[in-house]
Amino acid sequence: NSWGVGLSEEGLLFGSTANRNPSEFMPIANRFYERVRGWTSSALAGIADSHEFSPITEKVRQVDHHGGYTAGAGHALYTARRYPSAFWNRAAFVAGPTGHLVGTFALVPKGSGFQSSSPINLLASDDEWAAPIMAEVGPDGNVWVIDWYNYIVQHNPTPIGFEKGPGNAYVTDLRDKKHGRIYRVIYGNDGSPFSLNEASPEQLVDALSHSNMFWRRHAQRLLIERGDSDVVPRLVELVRAIRLDQIGLDVGAIHSLHTLNALGHLSTTEGRILLGEALSHPSAGVVRTAIDVMPRDAEGRSLLLESETQDSENGQVCLSRLLALAEMPP
Repeated sequence: NSWGVGLSEEGLLFGSTANRNPSEFMPIANRFYERVRGWTSSALAGIADSHEFSPITEKVRQVDHHGGYTAGAGHALYTARRYPSAFWNRAAFVAGPTGHLVGTFALVPKGSGFQSSSPINLLASDDEWAAPIMAEVGPDGNVWVIDWYNYIVQHNPTPIGFEKGPGNAYVTDLRDKKHGRIYRVIYGNDGSPFSLNEASPEQLVDALSHSNMFWRRHAQRLLIERGDSDVVPRLVELVRAIRLDQIGLDVGAIHSLHTLNALGHLSTTEGRILLGEALSHPSAGVVRTAIDVMPRDAEGRSLLLESETQDSENGQVCLSRLLALAEMPP
């Protein structure tokens, strides 16, 4: 019953669900279980230390789970660099519409998983109509919030004295289906606007290193949709450049590997040589990406087994290595 999904800058999958589970991490996809007869994945237990939230008003209406995230809505990580560095790739924004707030969840690695807590709200309102349902990083590096702006948020269970209508939602005049609000939570000066409109192929490759993943993903998409291999040398150069940022990421290399994979380059002899080099990259995020895009064949298996990934101290690298080997020939 997922209400939110978020991707980290390394491509790790987080989310939120209904019923007191505002923060979640998915370490292993179902397909790995489904390959083994008799196996099935169990329900994820959640990584948050508490489901409770911190509204700034007592006027909170909830009809089943009280005092916390009846439904955590959205789980977008902060994947830009405008906010302070403590937010970078480690803060997720989970909306609690019944509490009139957006919580900030700090994600902390724990082995090959994560744990989270919510020390602060990104925003909170004492307006009884405020009902945030999504917070995402925008093109300017600020966080944009959708406010459903509705006095009655929950549709069930039905309180005593009310009748059920379409979808089993209880009938009340205090539902507004026409209006909403969008907020932009600004930090610092706006700076110069950025655009990929009419960008050249070279400019698209440069944008794979942009400080905001919003633009990196758009540039990656445009390069893939363009489908021309003339950018391959520049992409290869970007992987080999090794440019670590303040939190140890090489985002240009990560997006270049995904783009090269989509363009079919990584199955070539030159591409496999590049993958072998990427497996020893100083950024764990790049190593994990290289494993993720590694061809699932005998040559890929040999590259992986001959690499030093088995000795990695990074839990995500170790997990990715094992999962990749599970999909390769025995």
